[in-house]
Order: sequence, then C-alpha cells, then structure tokens
Amino acid sequence: RNMLVDEGAYESRQFVSPKPAQNQHLKLIHCDDYLASLEKSAKLASIAEFPPLAMLPSFIVKNRFTVPCLYQVGGTILAGFLALENKWAISIGGGMHHAWSKGGGGWCVFSDIVLSYQHLRLAFPELVQRILIVDLDVHQGNGHERDKLLMGDGRSTVVTLDAFRPDIYPSDCEARGAIDIRVELSKDDTDEIYLDKVKNGLEKAESMKNDGNGKFDIVYYVAGTDILNCDPLGGMRISPEAVCKRDQMVWEMCSRESIPIVHVLAGGYTKPLSAKTVAKSILNLKEKGLLETKVKGNL
Repeated sequence: RNMLVDEGAYESRQFVSPKPAQNQHLKLIHCDDYLASLEKSAKLASIAEFPPLAMLPSFIVKNRFTVPCLYQVGGTILAGFLALENKWAISIGGGMHHAWSKGGGGWCVFSDIVLSYQHLRLAFPELVQRILIVDLDVHQGNGHERDKLLMGDGRSTVVTLDAFRPDIYPSDCEARGAIDIRVELSKDDTDEIYLDKVKNGLEKAESMKNDGNGKFDIVYYVAGTDILNCDPLGGMRISPEAVCKRDQMVWEMCSRESIPIVHVLAGGYTKPLSAKTVAKSILNLKEKGLLETKVKGNL
C-alpha cells in the first residue's frame, strides 16, 4: 500500500479498510467445533506449523495471529462485493488457500475465498452462479478444493485452475479431485516455460464458457509470489517481470470476457522482493488500462 501511494499511483483515500470478520460471517461455512478449537494456542500452533506458539497464552496468539487473519477474511469478503460493483478489487492480503471449512494448515486459518463467494451467492443468487478460481500460488490450493468437494460443487458452478508444484506441501491427493485444470510446475521452469504453462491453462478456462454451463460470473485470482527466484518455500526461479506478465494475462482474460475479478495475494516469502513485485505488478495493470479509474479503490 505505501509503495503504491509513494509512487503516486493512488491516494490513501482510495484504499478501503475492511472490518474483521465476525463469527456470524465465519459460520456460513466453518463448523462450530473448528471455530471453538481456535481458542487454544496448541491448535493455532499446529495450523501455523510453528510449535513455539503453543507455549504462549491464547490471548497473545489470538491478538497477533488470529485477529490479523480475521481482517484478511473481512477484506476478501468485501473485495467480492466491490468487484461485483466495480469489476475489480485487489485485497492486499487474503488468499488463505490451505484452510477449509473443517480445518486449517500452512499458516491459513480461515477459508476466505470460499467464504467470500458463498456470501456473494447468498446475497445475489441470480447474479453469482458460476465461479472461476485461478490459483497461481506455487502450493496447491487444497483448502478451497476440499470445500468444493464437500459442498458438491462441480464444474457447472465452480471451476478450479490450479498451477502448483506437486512435489511440495501440501501434496493433498484427495483435494486434487476438485481441480478442473491442473497445471504442474517444476523447480526447473524458466520464465518462458512457466508463462506458457499459465497461458495454456487460462486458454482452457476461457474456452469453458462454451461448455454448456454458461459464462463465469466472477473470478477469484490467487496471485502468490512464492514462485519468485530465491523464495524459501517455493523453490522456483521465476523473475519479477514474469510475475507481472502472469498477472497481466489473468486480468486481460477477465477484461476480454467482462468478468469481475477478486485479486488476493496469498503466499510470498521473499522480503522485500515479494512486496515490491506486487506493487510493480499493480502499477503495470494500471499502465495497461486494466484498472478503471472509476473504481472506488483497492483493499
């Protein structure tokens, strides 16, 4: 956010600050037993995969870990409504794609993507009937995939494109059954190979408007930057320039088809390169005319 303001691309007033999600929002998909378990430090330590958290008082873990996650959920839910109104929204956060309605993992506590589109379905049942998830984080988005299977959504209602390395976390074979367009990545992929794989996946997704199930009503784009070279968890070697090009490809598809897009950041662990790459990509989207000035702002 500060980088975008410093570059003069946006003013502070153009950013919308979300409110933290409340229990009534979470209960739309999350079960009571799971939500109750989050009161325990040991449970949160397991989700964060950071055992020392279990030694801290629960109120400290809640304030430092759970509450920020609730703001991210609030941001993704709000982004869905803003995208329907303005054609796009970018949540500077969100994309907790390893969490599902009955559990969490990989630092992901709440299933914010599914929560967001379920709230849209509830509010606008005639408007939001078919959803496309484009998950380009290097890790498999097993959380939203598990929810898709649990809720009985098929490709007529939720289509999933997932580009990931199958040889790293989470290796969730059961959840892979929800993937409609599977794009396998390799640690040896160059920029050119990576972008070609993404392009082919997007072309398959775009062609599905002719499969008899109708057009997509909204796209959730999980724009992980953990594909960047030197990212400690991704193990890829993709350049910042290729990430910008990748994001542009997704947005251009949505622009061609006039589909609202919710853009969430997901994983990225190369500081400060990840943040700089995200800012650079958003600036590129604006320069390419993909961010309409009438929009109230990004989140």
